[in-house]
Amino acid sequence: MTASNPPRSCPAQNGAGADIAVSYFTFAVGDCEQGPDRMPARTEVRGFFRQPGDHHDQDVLITATLLVPTGSPIAVMVHQVVGDELLTRRVEAALRANIRRCRQCRYASAAGCPALDESHLVEAIERTLAGSGP
Repeated sequence: MTASNPPRSCPAQNGAGADIAVSYFTFAVGDCEQGPDRMPARTEVRGFFRQPGDHHDQDVLITATLLVPTGSPIAVMVHQVVGDELLTRRVEAALRANIRRCRQCRYASAAGCPALDESHLVEAIERTLAGSGP
């Protein structure tokens, strides 16, 4: 049986003041680390949920960070998602669904929510592009 509402101690719900119910999502993708040819060698991927308002600058829940070779299948997929608002919202919905289903919240820390780890981030991206949604 899956928990429908994580405990109030879950960092995805209240971590550092972040309330996932009212937070907005940003999907950040950037090419970095120049290779010998001075072209980007890696693509860095992460998402974060943040509450509205300047006074909440520190109230952020961050997904795992992926650092993948530029041009790799994951890098190509994330560039496709970040370039499309609807696809980005679908990734957001998948991650929110992961948080709602998470049964390990009491073991998580704000820096490492198990519902937002590398495998869940990649899965959300893949499912979004496959059209199966959250």
